[in-house]
Formats: sequence, C-alpha cells, structure tokens
Amino acid sequence: ATVSVLYWRGGDMSTALGVAIGVVGTGVAGLGLVLQKRSHQRNVDGRHFCTDLRWIAAFITYFAGNMIVIVSLVMAPQVIIAALDSLVLVFNAILAPQLLHGEHLTVIDGISSLIIISGVSVVVYYGPATDEDYTDDQLISLLKATPFIIFASLCVALCSVLYGARKCGERSAGKAYLLDDRTIAGSGAAVAAGTVPAVLSSFNLQLSKICGELVATTIRGDNQFVHWEAYMFLGLLAGCNTLQVISLQDALADYDALLIIPVFQVQLTIFAIINGGIYFKEFASYHTPLPAVLFAAGVLLCIIGIVVLSARKWSTDRHHPSALTPTSSVTPSHLELSLARSISFGLLDPTAGSTTAFLAADSKHLAGSFRGCEEKDLNDNKL
Repeated sequence: ATVSVLYWRGGDMSTALGVAIGVVGTGVAGLGLVLQKRSHQRNVDGRHFCTDLRWIAAFITYFAGNMIVIVSLVMAPQVIIAALDSLVLVFNAILAPQLLHGEHLTVIDGISSLIIISGVSVVVYYGPATDEDYTDDQLISLLKATPFIIFASLCVALCSVLYGARKCGERSAGKAYLLDDRTIAGSGAAVAAGTVPAVLSSFNLQLSKICGELVATTIRGDNQFVHWEAYMFLGLLAGCNTLQVISLQDALADYDALLIIPVFQVQLTIFAIINGGIYFKEFASYHTPLPAVLFAAGVLLCIIGIVVLSARKWSTDRHHPSALTPTSSVTPSHLELSLARSISFGLLDPTAGSTTAFLAADSKHLAGSFRGCEEKDLNDNKL
C-alpha cells in the first residue's frame, strides 16, 4: 500500500512517508508486546518483571514503536493512521507463533489477516491527503469549532449514559446477571463496557497527534511551549489516557477479553476516524463521493477482518474446555496482545495494563472454575 501511494500520489510524499513510518511503528510495537510476554514465559524463578533485562528490552521496543506511530501521526492524517492500528493484529498473528509457546497460525488467521491488509491498503490509497503544520492557536481554534464541540459533547454524553446505565443495571438486575455475556442484557453491558474506553482511546489518538504537531512545529523553529495552551494539551492527554486505562481495566475485570477485544478495536477504529475527520477537517479534501465511499469500504474491510479473527478465537475457547483452564493464561492470543497495545497509547506505562490484558480472559474463566468446584463440594456435602 505504501509503495502504491509513493508511486501514484507522488505529490503527497508526506502522507506516503507517514504511512510507511506508521506501519513500521505498529510492527515494532507488536514485536515489543510479544517479547514482553515471552519474557514472562521464561521467568521461571518468579522475579518481578521490572528486574528482568529481557522484559526491559521488550518494553523499550514497545515504547519505541509507539513513539514511531506518534511521528507518523504528524506526517499523515489521523483517519489513515487509525486504520493502520488494526495491522497490530496481523503482526501479532505472525510473530506470536514464532516466539510464544502454544500459539499457532490457522487458516482463518491467515484469511482474516489478508482481509485486514486489503482494507488498510484501500484506506491508504483512497484516504484523505493533508499536509498541514499547526500552531497552538490553530489547534485551539479547531477545538472551538462547532462540529467538534457537538461531536465531543455527544461522546461525553454517550460515555456517561453507557456507564450510568451499566451501573444502574447492576444495582437493579444484579451484577451477576449482567456479567453473563450469554444473555442479551449481559452482551449489551459488555458492549457498553468496551465502548467507553474505545471512545476515550480515540481522543488519546487525537491528543497524541496534537502534541506531536506542537513538538514538530517547535523543532522547525517556532517554539509552541512558551504558550500555556501547549501544556493544556499535554495535561488533557495524560488525563484522557488515565481514564481510558481505568475504564478498560474495569471492562476486562468483568467481561471476557475475547468479547471486549473486538468491541474495543472496532469502536476505536470508527471513533478515531470520525474524530480526526471532524477535528482536523481531514475529510475536506474529498471533492467527489467515490474516493470517500471507497475509503469507507476499506474501513469496513478492516472491521470485518477484526471480527473474523475474533470469532475464531471466541469459537475455539467456547467449544474447547481446555482453553478455559488456568494453563491457557500462559499463552495469550494475538488478540489479547493487540488489546494490551491499545491500553496505553500515550504517556502512561502500559505494563500493568498489558499484564492484565494477557490474563484477563482466563481470570474470569478461572474464577468460574473455582465457583464450579465450590458448587461440587457443596453438592457432595448434601449427598
């Protein structure tokens, strides 16, 4: 996709290089996550991971990948980089079987990866092309634009309603009822739990691009950090990142990661694209409807690839009891690894989130196994 952009869109070299850098950054971050989990597998003596040199090297790799992605955000539109994030599933599907014990690349993994790659290629080729430099005054004016204020207000209202409805439902119907994702109410609560961090993560992506633009403008000689607005954006990034980590951990603590992952990833892609299109006015470069329709088709392909990949893991774990045993926490799927990457895009250390994401799917199953054992003991006592 990057080669085609370089060849066919020679006048838009910045976007082409941004896409290439974004792909590299996504791959490096995916490798860092897999290597982090590999260090956990090899930590047989129970040492804290922060003292493990292999884990430290893996985290540095992961952090470097995210910094590379932020550079790509400065060079390419957010709507394109948001779609590139789905490539982390492809990188993890390829790398996990090579580096982690117990992971295998299936035919469905390969097909879904090709679907995602095809979708990303279409998004890159037909995505909007913008190459603008921003100052803090311009970024503030974009923040005050009516369309963005409406969008941000709707997002705040959506998150508040979903969170409030979920908590009220837990009080009225009982938390145990809503935690059963096999029911309509439970599935709806799980979707609500995964949507809130996805919306926050889309603003993380936007604020990361804003801060990257400020740094880039400063490097070019126009210091933006003499104005208080620059520090306001840094504070918003830190605060939004914190809320996203908390809400995502809350979702992972209550629901199966194999359900939360596709909900989170799909919603993140959609909201991040809408966010970038409205705030940075990236859709304004479309003068005819056909490129916009093809861009939307590419995004849809990415979403289909994510869902197909998720459905395979969901089906496997639901139909094979061995997948629900405590031992399965040793080898996380590439889906869990991708969620771990999404936990912290900006300033926060993603270590705790990553570890939780690796084990989240099985912690719920493990708790269910313990409850099953308790019920069996109770029945034996009655007999």
